[in-house]
Parts: sequence; C-alpha cells; structure tokens
Amino acid sequence: MVKKIVVVFLIFSIIYTLLILIVNPAKWSYIQDLGQDNTLKAQNFLFSSKDDYNKIIVGSSLAERILTDSLRQTVNLAFGGESIYDGIAIVKAKKKYPRFLLIETNMVMRPENSNFTSQFSNPVLLFLKKYVVSFREDKKPVVALAEGTKGLVHQAVLLKQKLHSTGTNRSVVASVNDKVVYGGATKWAVELNRKDFSKLPSTEAIDNKFKELQQDVDFFKKKGCEIIFFEMPINNTLVATPLPVEIRKDFLKYFPENEYKYIKVPENMRVETTDGIHLNYQDATVYTNFLGKSIDSITSENR
Repeated sequence: MVKKIVVVFLIFSIIYTLLILIVNPAKWSYIQDLGQDNTLKAQNFLFSSKDDYNKIIVGSSLAERILTDSLRQTVNLAFGGESIYDGIAIVKAKKKYPRFLLIETNMVMRPENSNFTSQFSNPVLLFLKKYVVSFREDKKPVVALAEGTKGLVHQAVLLKQKLHSTGTNRSVVASVNDKVVYGGATKWAVELNRKDFSKLPSTEAIDNKFKELQQDVDFFKKKGCEIIFFEMPINNTLVATPLPVEIRKDFLKYFPENEYKYIKVPENMRVETTDGIHLNYQDATVYTNFLGKSIDSITSENR
C-alpha cells in the first residue's frame, strides 16, 4: 500500500512539474501571504544563475521598501516582518559574497527567525527546490488550487474594506490634521511605535545583540566584504525617542566611524510613512535615490 502511494505521488509530481514547465514557470507563480513572499524572494536569490551583483542590502521591512530597480548591481534581502540576521543567513547560504554589504541599523535588536532561515540550511530540500520547480513556494499544488477561488474571496475582502472605510473610526480613517502632523500616518500608529521606541532593552540584551552582529561583520570582512551601515528614515517625531538614540550610540561604540562607513539620514529629510516607520511609495523612491548616490560616493572611493 505504501509503495503504491509513493509511486502515485511520484507520477503526480512528474506530471505537475512538466505542466508547470510547459505553461512557463514565470507565469505559474502564486503567493498567498507574506511568509511565502519572503521565502520566494530568498529562493530566487539562492537559485538565480545571475550573480552579477556586488552589493547586497540586509534589513527589516523598513529597508524592504528600497527600490533596487534603480540601484546598480544591488540585491535587496530585506524581508517583511524579519530582521537583518535573516538576510545575513541567506547570504551565507548562497556562499557568494558581495563586495559591499549594506546593513540596516534601525531594527538591529530584532532576532533572526529560525523558522524562516532553517529551510535554507537543509541541503536536500535546497537541492529539490532548485532543480524541481514544483517544490518551490509559489508552485505548490495546494497554492495553485487555492488561487482558483481567490477571485471570490478577493471581492468579498474589497467589499468589507469598502464598508469599513465609510465609518468614522479613527483607527481606520485619520483626520487631515493628523496626517499633516504625523507625516501621512495615522496618529494612533505613530503613537504605538512611540510607545515601543520609548522602552529600552536591558544593557545585557543590547550588548549580546551587538556582539552577535560583530561576529557576523567579522565573518564577512574575512570574505572580502566591506560593511556599510545605513539608517532608514522614520517619522521625524520618532527620531529622538530613547531606542533609536540608544541604537545609534551603540553602533558607534561597536563599529566606530573611523573604521566603518555610515549612511545617515539627513537632518532636514522629512518623510511620509504608512505607520510612522514604513515609507510610503513616493518617499521610498526619494530615499532610494538618496541611498543610491550615497552608495556611489562610498564605493567610488574604493575603486
């Protein structure tokens, strides 16, 4: 019985894989949630035969907004809901190291998500996903099947959002004044982040996290990488809150400016965000242009 099940599974897998290849793998791609999107992004990096990059960005969902289409030879391995350490783990799994590694500083205290990164440390699973496309995150049969009913669900969600958007709940609709004062974000979202940024971890927790990062930095330096630290801009009313101030101080303590390159947010830069910390599309474009010029300035010094 078990043998028959295995045989049927193999036959189905072969037929499904051939069907994907016939249709075109690029078109046969379905993503249902953020976790799958992150996994697909990592897989595309790991399995790509185009290794013409010389700069890699690692960061949280803040840096995920950076538009690398306008940045030459740059890969963005910042993942929504994850940390710089997840991107670092993916770069290590690839084992092809960039000339420059750009590390976001904002969310340095957020730990690695081992549930996410562990899937890239299994050589058997990596081999299967690389050479058998039906094993990849966006090609799974159950995902394709679910996509068939997506239209109806999507319409229901849109209707629900429309109904809610007509209400006056301040958690949904911000006043015009709030949007002006809080840089496009709703007041409650900014205040929620202010509450989080007002809490400082213990000195021991901060030291341990920076020592962990120091080990990673030393690893990449031995591989010939130059490290560039950069800070993502956030709502100007959050810039001087306790946690961001402490993080900037600790970076300079562990990674002094006379030894490492930094790209700092200009004091006169004012940005609009969706929640106080995530840039909207327009200002993500503005910051990307600023970041690109700053990177070019630093990298030109090393030619």
